[in-house]
Amino acid sequence: MKKIFIFFLLTLFLSACSSVKRVQDSQFLLTQNTITVNEKKNTNTDLNELLVSKEKYESELKIFLLPKDDDDDKNAIVEIRAGTG
Repeated sequence: MKKIFIFFLLTLFLSACSSVKRVQDSQFLLTQNTITVNEKKNTNTDLNELLVSKEKYESELKIFLLPKDDDDDKNAIVEIRAGTG
């Protein structure tokens, strides 16, 4: 009986250790944030605005970093066929 109880506790402990917190893309793990920069407190809303603007600027920067192709101004013909291989 004692071995079954120890096995049950060990199984419960191992299953609790492997649990993972799943968070959607639009949510954050930290809900209460207070960061002090140069003796000025940044609140939660300030941080959320900064995160949104960071994502916006990152996407714009990725577009600007694409190399310029000489053929961008030319037309292209694309042929689509069923699998013949």
